Amino acid sequence: MRRLHTIVCLALGSLLAATGCSSQILSPPARFQALDGLDPAAPDTTWLDFEGGGGGQVVWGPSAHGGSLRVRHGVADTEWSGEASIVQLDGNSASTASRLLGALRGGARGRIVDDFRHASWGAGLGGGAYAGGIYVSPEVSIAIGYDNAYLVPYLSLTGFMSLPIVARTVDTTDEADTPREDSPLATFGLRFQLGLEVPMTDFATLSLGVNVVPLVDVEGTSEVWAGLGGALKLRL
Repeated sequence: MRRLHTIVCLALGSLLAATGCSSQILSPPARFQALDGLDPAAPDTTWLDFEGGGGGQVVWGPSAHGGSLRVRHGVADTEWSGEASIVQLDGNSASTASRLLGALRGGARGRIVDDFRHASWGAGLGGGAYAGGIYVSPEVSIAIGYDNAYLVPYLSLTGFMSLPIVARTVDTTDEADTPREDSPLATFGLRFQLGLEVPMTDFATLSLGVNVVPLVDVEGTSEVWAGLGGALKLRL
């Protein structure tokens, strides 16, 4: 059966493939696909990113789709960004809870070594609202790859927490005759991303990525999701 609580795990930042199920809901991250790429924006440049994707649980559970709009600007050796995301859960369930999740997030990125374009760091703070309430989610990340003018492969790792600040009870009913309710707890997660950037011109880049995101809450409830995403990045 498909469980509504998986919208909490999917959230923004990640589409993942579940290895297990429970009626416990997990607090989500603040990002959906998070296709940042490798090298941050150059000083005094501004980029607008249109990002989207889909996926779902591998064993059983719902699918989902969503997208993000992100603005990035380079200041000295640091890229500063802000983004808004929304996710829609698809699937059958007896639950009457909302299947939408929205989030806002601000962040920064930079090169780990100034003159070395092949490794970068990132950090951010976001939050959002969904059926389980309101939450905040800090994160840190590192990306390594091969920066060049043609095809830019990279691998990134992000660690994050998701902390409910207003937790609400959620209807997690699997079947109409088996009502269930639960509320989210503090959740921890990792995002593994394998990506490829395709610079099309000096003013446009296409990004593709695969995300795998395991999550676990403070009571040990865990799930893993996976999915695909893409982004069109335009220099303004």
